[in-house]
Amino acid sequence: MSPRIVVNVPIGGCEDITNNCASVPFLGCQADSINTQLRTAVTTDATMPPDGLYDLSVVNIFRPLNPAAAASPFDIIVGAACSTAATSSCAPGTGTLVSTTANNMAGGATCFTPVAADVNTRGGTPAAYTPGVNTVSGPCFVTNETLLTITLSGISIPLERARISGTYSGAPPTQIVSGVITGFLPERVAADIILPMTLPAPLGGSPLYSVLQAGNRTVVNTAGTTVADSCNVGGGTSEDDADNVTAPATRGFWFYLNFRAFAPPILVLTTCCAVLVLGISIRIALQGERAAIIFLLAFSTLIISSIVGALWGLDLLPTSFLTIYGFQIGSAVEMILLALALADRFNESRRAVLKAQSL
Repeated sequence: MSPRIVVNVPIGGCEDITNNCASVPFLGCQADSINTQLRTAVTTDATMPPDGLYDLSVVNIFRPLNPAAAASPFDIIVGAACSTAATSSCAPGTGTLVSTTANNMAGGATCFTPVAADVNTRGGTPAAYTPGVNTVSGPCFVTNETLLTITLSGISIPLERARISGTYSGAPPTQIVSGVITGFLPERVAADIILPMTLPAPLGGSPLYSVLQAGNRTVVNTAGTTVADSCNVGGGTSEDDADNVTAPATRGFWFYLNFRAFAPPILVLTTCCAVLVLGISIRIALQGERAAIIFLLAFSTLIISSIVGALWGLDLLPTSFLTIYGFQIGSAVEMILLALALADRFNESRRAVLKAQSL
């Protein structure tokens, strides 16, 4: 991740915790690095209790995947619900969908090259950034600029001029394997973002701008409060990760997030299993059991919404409110119907008891 996250650790002094843990002399690491936390979020389920989903998932959807075309419609879902099962599956979940266009390039071309001045510090030390930002080579794609909000450790970061770029894999290409997400955060917006109190001190409750290096500058946020940037590491002076963009002229920070990708093949299996369960439920309901009929009504809403979501993921249905949020709607309807079924079963048992007592 770039830019650097720099904090003044008690006793430890000014430390770059982007790729190094926050440490205190004689006590060792007190908190994982930002890159380690990101890696943990995209590879594990660390929520308590576990919910069976990766803590951070970004899903890229091509409509359709056709690297031979000059461009194609492209959706990205930040915060998708991707399972940690051996064969992972993804659903929109509560994630935010953003639509843009993917522009394809053939082998030998370059879709994205980081600008050194936008990655490294402009003054002071250190002068190099580690780890480096991915260069995306062809066959590859790069999207048009859009507004994309990334949530990292509970911090919502609205990135302007955001682009996603990735390298295709396969012959012919059938998936993307790695790439980079980039976007611009204006300094005033960084000063408005307050880090969650759940983060360890001194991060919790501080403005995001206060942990970024901006050459010893201050900025006034929308509340009228003056916010100072972070400290200088290792005795450097005026270490400056801030960048400038034009049209309109704005000072801020380019964010870079490297990623690796995989294609969730479980979508086809999900569709087949849902159809199978729905068929079994119909057969049992046709035998005349009222409980089975209510069960069918309840689970059919969930199963149908799962099928709709899977078909949408396979690009067989267009993007709409129902295809994005159908699973949540189906789950809600299912719970209501099962609650009614439970009430019906209770009333049936009560009638049986009353009938037995009247004999």
